[in-house]
This record gives sequence, structure tokens and C-alpha cells, in this order.
Amino acid sequence: MGLGVVGLGTLVVPIVAALPDGTGVLAAMGYEHGLLYLVVRAAHIASVVAALVLSFTPAAGRGFARGPGTRPSSVSG
Repeated sequence: MGLGVVGLGTLVVPIVAALPDGTGVLAAMGYEHGLLYLVVRAAHIASVVAALVLSFTPAAGRGFARGPGTRPSSVSG
């Protein structure tokens, strides 16, 4: 969770900090670099939020529940 929260902060804090100066949301997100940059940045923010939410689902921890020294059933040998 720590890296996701820090990463999300680095994406969102500069945008929020620019708003009181009268900068619009699009300009704060880097629209002057072009529409593709804006779309990629918005998708990046959305994917970080989704990853943070999904990391707390029961399925996220199943891979760690096997215990030390055990192999997945798909590995033969």
C-alpha cells in the first residue's frame, strides 16, 4: 500500500497544488503537451487507484497463503 499511496500522491499533489494559482485542471495535468499525454496521465492515475483498491480484495492475498516452501500446483517435478 505504501508505494501506491506515495505514487498516487506524486501524480495528484502537483495538480491540486496548481489549482489555487488559477490554473485549470487540464493545464495542471499537462494538456499543453498534447491530448495523448493527458489521456495517458489520467489512465495512469486511474490504474493506480484501481490497483490500490484491488490489493485489498480476498483474491489478492491467495498467492501468499500457501506458506513457505510450497510450490503452486501448476509446477510439476
